[in-house]
Amino acid sequence: MSPITSSHTLPASTDAEKGVIGSVLLSSSCMENLGDITRHHFHHPALGMIWNCFIEMKKDGKPIDLVTVTQSMADKNQLESIGGPQFLAELQTFIPTAQNVDCYAGILKEKADARAIIKLCQETQKEIHENQNQPTGEIVSSMKAKLEHFQSSAKKEREPRIQFLKPSQIVSYIPESDTVLVGDSAILRGEVFVIGGEPGVGKSTAATELAICGALGRDWLGLKTHTTFRTLIIQNENGRYRLQQEYAARCLSSEIEEHILVSEPPPFGMTLNHPEFLADVKSAIESFKPDVVIFDPWNAAAKDDKARDYAEAFDALRAMLPMGKDKPALGIVAHTKKPQSGDRQTAGSALMHLLSGSYVLASVPRAVFVMLRASTEETDNAIVWCNCKNNNGPLAPRTAWERDPSGFTEITDFDWEAFEGGEGGRKVIRLEHLKSALGTESWSKAAAVERLEKESGLGKRACQKALSEKSQFLRHIEFDGNWVKFKKTDEANE
Repeated sequence: MSPITSSHTLPASTDAEKGVIGSVLLSSSCMENLGDITRHHFHHPALGMIWNCFIEMKKDGKPIDLVTVTQSMADKNQLESIGGPQFLAELQTFIPTAQNVDCYAGILKEKADARAIIKLCQETQKEIHENQNQPTGEIVSSMKAKLEHFQSSAKKEREPRIQFLKPSQIVSYIPESDTVLVGDSAILRGEVFVIGGEPGVGKSTAATELAICGALGRDWLGLKTHTTFRTLIIQNENGRYRLQQEYAARCLSSEIEEHILVSEPPPFGMTLNHPEFLADVKSAIESFKPDVVIFDPWNAAAKDDKARDYAEAFDALRAMLPMGKDKPALGIVAHTKKPQSGDRQTAGSALMHLLSGSYVLASVPRAVFVMLRASTEETDNAIVWCNCKNNNGPLAPRTAWERDPSGFTEITDFDWEAFEGGEGGRKVIRLEHLKSALGTESWSKAAAVERLEKESGLGKRACQKALSEKSQFLRHIEFDGNWVKFKKTDEANE
């Protein structure tokens, strides 16, 4: 009798083995949930060697990514025996995301179990041949006992691929204390949210505001912050000069220092498909351990508006994030479409359809926020903040805010009727108000403020701001000590 495997290929899934290795290269935090995987679970020799390298690096406390693993295997003279650095690079791009690592690991274990059973059968076959005088029943009984023990161990080790809950278990579920970060379950750890708005409306400023509110435990644009949290912002919009202006205006550097990390625009762009870019981002995330990761802007990730491009971009972003209980919330900053004539939305779920590109951008996130300009006046910094989607709780009411370098101030007397009618939600100081109030004479600041109040119909605070050295009309104003004068310019004289 010949061995039972002489004409059979041993059970194995090279794709699943590559999937496990690729997942760890994409997100080394996967190792935390793969503690029962050993080299013997791999049938492919090279993949087994790589996994052994992972185990050793983890024990030594070394970071695991494409660069460090390549160097480690080169130091041990193992790199060429597995197929060289190109083989490792191909493994990292073999799968688009680490989200399916549990599935790959399950297949890996099943195939390894099947090989173990075949080995057990081989040993039993050999024992029968070598002990012709021993009763076959005893050998069969021994094999059954081994199989039962093997089956029992497999059940204990294997993580179930699906779990079912009774209504009482669902009702009694209590989330971890740091699961809900902001609002009525609007921003949750491990889930996706979107901040949308037209270019220049203040989306990035709102993202910065979220990070600062998370650091200080302050409410964010009217939404309650339930705990302090750390925010990492991956952004491609503002260089160091613009960032310096934004953060210096807050005067909070020492208070927020350990809670916020912001990238400069990457020199080669948001190259989510490049292993070195992914390795650098993952290294920062693993070191900083953020509770919220913000990606700004979305169009830097999804180059085209097709559903497939959007889905791949989401997969690539998720692949950078840790798995399990430490998985942060993922915030996407996205542009909205230019509104068509007569198609002005001011509230409701219809605002989600303004998000540029594929429907995926509105369907994948659990919460969507959209910022709208309060009026068509270019000098008006007021915005309307809308929560048009919240799958985990009730929608937050609309609120109106004034945006300036130091953050957002709520407008409590906002005229919603005027806003919905297209007239803007509040009066604003215009250039003609300034020109008419000051004329050609010089005025003391107090007198100039009083004249501008009468001319514009607005309050003292708004007029003082319009006549300050931080005014949006600064190029039209001359200051001489405590005196102010309207400056003649081509624009002012039109």
